[in-house]
Amino acid sequence: MEHDRVARQIAGDRAVRIRDVEAKVEDAPIRAGKSDEIEQLLDFVAHDAVRFAFAQRGIGLGINNDMFHKWWDGTDWRPSQTDWEALGGNFDSPPAAVSWAPNRLDIFGVGVNNAMLHKWWDGNSWGPSQTDWETLGGTFSSPPAAVSPAPNRLDIFGCGVHNDMLHK
Repeated sequence: MEHDRVARQIAGDRAVRIRDVEAKVEDAPIRAGKSDEIEQLLDFVAHDAVRFAFAQRGIGLGINNDMFHKWWDGTDWRPSQTDWEALGGNFDSPPAAVSWAPNRLDIFGVGVNNAMLHKWWDGNSWGPSQTDWETLGGTFSSPPAAVSPAPNRLDIFGCGVHNDMLHK
């Protein structure tokens, strides 16, 4: 069963709609002592059981830790009700997705080499290609969190191997 969650974006009052695609995420624990809505959202996204959809797009990892994508065209799920579009990669973390403009989607994940990987949809095609990923470097010990505080702006966060916060 799908559930909807709505959370305010970190840098403004624009609402970001995040839809659970697994009911078990509804029971994902929030660390004690955190009451801030944004920290709860980040815990929700970073939880190891999370497979989530962003806006009207579904992003998730397959059983071999490769990335998959599904989208809603206003009438139907594409590429079909049950199929997912393969985006390649090999990941050690759930994805983070953000949009900084209409028809723009950026996806981030930590690869098996612990580096941050990036892929984008520009409204026409996937970059750098359908199954390749751009390496952004770093050595991460946590899933990424991504936000877009303004058009043409992305901020990506993650914990480094010494539990330091990394930002790009």
